[in-house]
Amino acid sequence: MLKKMIALLLCVLLLTGCAALPEMAVDTVEDEEPGAGHSIGEEETGGTGHPFGDGKEATIQPVSVTTSTVRKESDSGQGNGTQAVDLIQAQVTFDRLPATAEELEQVDRTGENGKFVAVALLLAAYKTWVPEDEETCAAMMAALMESPSAEGVYTEFTRSFVKERMLQNGKWAYIADAYFDGASPENGYTPGEPLTVTLREYAYAPQISTIYGVELHVEKIVTEFSGADTERAVSVYEDPSDGRWYVFSDTYAGLLSDVREPEV
Repeated sequence: MLKKMIALLLCVLLLTGCAALPEMAVDTVEDEEPGAGHSIGEEETGGTGHPFGDGKEATIQPVSVTTSTVRKESDSGQGNGTQAVDLIQAQVTFDRLPATAEELEQVDRTGENGKFVAVALLLAAYKTWVPEDEETCAAMMAALMESPSAEGVYTEFTRSFVKERMLQNGKWAYIADAYFDGASPENGYTPGEPLTVTLREYAYAPQISTIYGVELHVEKIVTEFSGADTERAVSVYEDPSDGRWYVFSDTYAGLLSDVREPEV
């Protein structure tokens, strides 16, 4: 008799426990917020983890940068004559140049090599300029010039200046190509393949600027090419807000000066 009572009690306990389980599961589902258990990247991009839902990479890489050290003579500025200084030289290689502002924004220009990539991207922007389409170049330049610290610096004057220089002697047809490796007046400024541009640091230390209301360390990046007897330079800075490198102020104009006209 005792055994039957114990068996009956166990059955009651089991039935009570089983009935409670579904009730607990329902409570868990009701407490869970919509989308819980998924990161924003997964939910909004189809699980790709980057801001494109179609599986694109976040950059149009490969854009590669190879660096080396070169020694240049520099005037010390203290009356001691020139002295040799070691400078970083970089060769930026594009398998494909960005052709729009959207593509340009996908190219990584953070880190120490970002300063060279920013100048190379300026050449990519210049390469899109044609008389029938100024907008593409304008949008790409704005992306390179306007940072979290410097909004609205690309102006109508910038657009007009670029247009004037591009139309001067028909420079728009070759001015960007002139800076790429392998291009020369003798070959009509035809760059080699793949597209590469060689740039280097300026011999002097970065300058501090506060014209945008925040302290920025501005560096000059220099290119030597066969289109002129003197080097050309563009100033860039790393914005403290997003870590990207941007073209500083109106120094974009340094690459729009006259070059030797192509011979072919």
